[in-house]
Amino acid sequence: MNNSYKISSADIGVTLQVVNRDGEVVPLDADGNIIGTDGDVVVVDVSGARPNDDINVWMFSTPIQIGQGEISDDGKFSGRFEIPGDIEGGSHRLVLKTTSYTGSESTISVGFIIGAGNDGSSAISVIIFTTLGVAIALALIIPATRRRRKRMAAA
Repeated sequence: MNNSYKISSADIGVTLQVVNRDGEVVPLDADGNIIGTDGDVVVVDVSGARPNDDINVWMFSTPIQIGQGEISDDGKFSGRFEIPGDIEGGSHRLVLKTTSYTGSESTISVGFIIGAGNDGSSAISVIIFTTLGVAIALALIIPATRRRRKRMAAA
């Protein structure tokens, strides 16, 4: 939506977009991939996270932490992280790790292209990694919610 990725799973909501040096939002490519280059900024907005917990933002093929922060008292986080110049061009994954409001570890991973090249496989990578991120979040949140409900019912 509006050249941004909006992902939500259980209580966590994430919006990602890339802004260039001129302050303009970088459009997604024709396949819906997020594209960035050296010096662009990744804008991250999170809601529904556990207050006062950490959030870490990584870029993979070779792991590079591009940022970290702390979730506010209302479970939200907004941050801007510059894409480092030492990341090679090509397909990568942008990974956000934090804890959901229910206390489950949440990992969200999306495909990300550095540079202009699109070899055609990146659209599939985006779908796979987004689905994987949602599945992991659900696998962690559902059991924790069930345990909490059982404890509340027993009390």
